[in-house]
Amino acid sequence: DDYEVFVPTHLNEDEGDDLYGSRAMMTQKLDGTIKSRVVVSVKIGQNRDQKTDFGINSYAPTLDIKLLFMMYAIAAQHDLESVIWDVKGAYFKTLMERNGKNVKLKREVADEVVKSKPEWAKYQKADGTMIVECIKAWYGTEPAAALWNRDIHTCIVDDCGYKQHSLVK
Repeated sequence: DDYEVFVPTHLNEDEGDDLYGSRAMMTQKLDGTIKSRVVVSVKIGQNRDQKTDFGINSYAPTLDIKLLFMMYAIAAQHDLESVIWDVKGAYFKTLMERNGKNVKLKREVADEVVKSKPEWAKYQKADGTMIVECIKAWYGTEPAAALWNRDIHTCIVDDCGYKQHSLVK
């Protein structure tokens, strides 16, 4: 399943090297719909000051805004159609390179998880929180953008045969 982002663990907060907090975010989109998501936040626990090795260079290239404006100017000059697309849950389609990145879900989020997966209730802590292990490149984890970029680049360039412009690094 594309959206199986994590699995529950029996870890406690003081176990494991990589434990991250999480936070729920809600934003209203231009069309009036509400987009809600849970993102990984800062590292917590005993090793919060240590850098995490995610097993990948976390750099992900981005398009220079000047190049984007230039592309739109050329499209407008030649009356070309421009298309913008979005891959819903893009990062959730990308596997983490290494497992073991654990996230502490707040009570409110853990309660919602248990509503959809009652068999996970046994993983909920006395304070209502739940520690889960990331299996997908979850928003907020350092390597998520780089992993997604690698996968989409492979699809567009390697599988479909498109070329990357030399100005896009």
